[in-house]
Amino acid sequence: MRIEHRLVIDTNLYVSALLNDKGVPNRLVQYVIDKTILLFSFDTLLELYSVLMRPKFDRYVSPKDRSEHFRLIHQNATLVVLESISYIEAHGTGTRLGDPIEVKALTQTFRLHTRKNGFCAIGSVKTNIGHADAAAGVAGLIKTVLSLQHHRIPPNLHFKTPNPEIDFAGSPFYVNAALADWETGDGLRRAGVSSFGIGGTNAHVIVEEAPIREPSGTSRDWQLLVLSAKTETALDALTERLTMYLARNPDTNLANVAYTLSEGRKALEYRRMVVCREVGDAKDALKRNGTEDPPNGTRETKSVLMTVGNALRGVPQTPETPRGGTPRRAFPTAKWSSTDGNGDETPEWSSMDGNGNEQETLDQTVTTQPALFVTEYALARLWMSWGVEPEAMIGHSMGEYVAACLATLARRPSDKAAPQVVLSSLRHRESDQSDVEFLLGTLGKLWLSGGKVDWSEFYANERRYRLPLPTYPFERQRYWIDPPGTRQSAARDALPEVESSVKAEEADAGPRHARSNLMGIAYVAPRNDLEQTIAEVWGKSLGIEQVGIHDDFFQLGGSPLLAVQLIGRLREILKIDLPNHSLLTTPTVMALAESIAKMTDEEPERQLPSNLIEMQAGSRERRPLFLVHPAGGHVYFYRDLIHHLDPERPVYGIQAQETDGKSEPITRVEKMAARYIEIVRTRQPKEPYALGGASFGGMVAFEMARQLHASGEAVPVLVMIDTPGPGHVQAKKKSETDTEILAHFLIMGGNISVTAQELEKLAPDEQLRYFLEEQKKREVELMPDVDMADVRHFLSIFRTNLQMTWDYRPSAYPGKAVFFRAMEKTEFNPTNPERAWVDLVQGGLAVIDVPGNHITMNEPPNVRVIAERLKIYLSVGSEGELI
Repeated sequence: MRIEHRLVIDTNLYVSALLNDKGVPNRLVQYVIDKTILLFSFDTLLELYSVLMRPKFDRYVSPKDRSEHFRLIHQNATLVVLESISYIEAHGTGTRLGDPIEVKALTQTFRLHTRKNGFCAIGSVKTNIGHADAAAGVAGLIKTVLSLQHHRIPPNLHFKTPNPEIDFAGSPFYVNAALADWETGDGLRRAGVSSFGIGGTNAHVIVEEAPIREPSGTSRDWQLLVLSAKTETALDALTERLTMYLARNPDTNLANVAYTLSEGRKALEYRRMVVCREVGDAKDALKRNGTEDPPNGTRETKSVLMTVGNALRGVPQTPETPRGGTPRRAFPTAKWSSTDGNGDETPEWSSMDGNGNEQETLDQTVTTQPALFVTEYALARLWMSWGVEPEAMIGHSMGEYVAACLATLARRPSDKAAPQVVLSSLRHRESDQSDVEFLLGTLGKLWLSGGKVDWSEFYANERRYRLPLPTYPFERQRYWIDPPGTRQSAARDALPEVESSVKAEEADAGPRHARSNLMGIAYVAPRNDLEQTIAEVWGKSLGIEQVGIHDDFFQLGGSPLLAVQLIGRLREILKIDLPNHSLLTTPTVMALAESIAKMTDEEPERQLPSNLIEMQAGSRERRPLFLVHPAGGHVYFYRDLIHHLDPERPVYGIQAQETDGKSEPITRVEKMAARYIEIVRTRQPKEPYALGGASFGGMVAFEMARQLHASGEAVPVLVMIDTPGPGHVQAKKKSETDTEILAHFLIMGGNISVTAQELEKLAPDEQLRYFLEEQKKREVELMPDVDMADVRHFLSIFRTNLQMTWDYRPSAYPGKAVFFRAMEKTEFNPTNPERAWVDLVQGGLAVIDVPGNHITMNEPPNVRVIAERLKIYLSVGSEGELI
């Protein structure tokens, strides 16, 4: 940047002109894709390029002599005659000294091969855009490629009087001052492009116009256009863009449009298709189709081939003579013949065309069955050639023979029946559609349903080219970065001396359950039987051979659900009533062992309720924050949030009382809030209170604040993290089963693509096993050895709390609240959950957007946004008082 500031800013840049001491800085970001000539529509051949790095220049703005490098690149271009280069895109510094040096170097190089003068145009894109820094060379290359594509040389702007230091008359070059046709006689158009870096890196390329392509070949009369997008709105926008493109380009090759859409685009979840013959038909069909609802999030599906045995109800279009111009290669030769008792052969397909007796012939069994076999066999082979490979085959009557010929017989596990899409390969005889139109429509419907299609085989017999069709309509959203806070210097002297260190790449290269030696912690073996027992239980569940007494359970890869499961095992082994949250407050083997020892020696003088969990001790001089559990009942969910809060802030989690496996669940939000207020007062008897919760926990916290306010007690801080309000919670049918709940967590928490319908095909235990295995594979929250009984208990708590969200009818709350809203939306959660609370929170609701979905917003790095704002609210409260 210091170098760039030396440039003199002016409104124009005069390259190779008299006024040559000006520099106009600019910033660009550009890119060029080098296309493979055999696969893509081609613009330009990059014939030769060279880059020279020589950083030890004594001056920056004015380049030194480049002739040595020019000679090097052009000598290596053995196939390029320098006289055939008719345009030079110069670096063009726009300085009195730099431009003459560049032109002189070019002239010296050209003189090695030719004595001609004034045959090669020269210019620079900098006259249009100024100095573009690191993107200058790419900008010049793009300009030259476009010039080759359009066969025209653009003018060098602002050129009036040549630089007196440049002898254009005695050089091969002339400055092109006006838009001109690029004429080369019978030769190819070639150009050179140069770009010089300020620090001494010089790049040069020679480009040549692309070879003339052979014209596209013939195609089938009907075309299948397929479109897909990530969202419904993007699909509508893409449909509109393609409709406008076809309207502007009525002469475009429709077959190439179809080819580009299928081969040049990735198949996404939301899909649309049309079958058409002409561009006008396509445009009209897209307009009609765009008003229909697209399928909801298509998923990959499997296909089953069914071959029937009913008699033919009309003369079929035979595999030998396909209608509509479908390539015959797609239909395997499938003639048939049979011999009657007298040794006479029945007619072949060719004898059935046009003699007027086709239907009468087909009414005879001796003709119908072979004809049906050949037709179904040919159609099945056609589908397979298009990449539609059936997972199973079903045959009826004569169709059984077709299925037997197509497939090897093998037993397959049966799946639970589900709604399926049934598609026919033969049109009804009364239909006015052609066979090819009908067949392509069927193929499109299969693709819409998630079926795989081998488009390269579909177009195997055609010469097709990709076209520059409208690009994907990205749905632009703004994400504002919070302004930085006041920078403070770190108190490095207060930090302990480093005893050991580890490179980040070493630690990250290990498995999820990282061993202690990778984390820079020395291994210390258990010192007694209790520590040995705890270490063995940890090691077995985490898959680690040696667990030291200083190893942190969560740093080793432990998760909240696994923690609950391990505490259950230790209860059974040690025969003690160990709280579920023990690992949250004592996460190392030594700390947990010491805690257990104290429990067995004597009861503490003062003990908090079992479901009030001290998650961060903090300072007794600060008011605590109380967080109510989400629908799952546990408070491990808040561990990442607390990690980013002020360590001096005491934080307590209120856990569902039925998590101990003994207590009966509370079934009403109002009753739960009243009970939790009693629990909060055991730690903080008097106001002001700071309450909060995620999802269902925010609803309970709201009711607690409302009840406290009604009794005259202040709640200056009320935090609701993506809490769905009354009327915005899903309908019961959406998430009331265990299967729906499991699918909910797999999709949102683990980013695993699965539907409840797919899970329902499995038995209940298999659903839980699949749930845990998928979590393990993706290294997300759940671990491999969790007891399924713990998951069932979790699901039971979740269902109970979910029912309460449907039943809750809140009253207005006069105070204020802050609402953290997830920016990523899913089908399981309302789009604007805060709307239901706006009228209820009468003192004002502050809404803050947080990256992530309903679950991942509470995980790193997204949870930092919540923590940073929450620290501010906890410091001053909603009314301005310190808490």
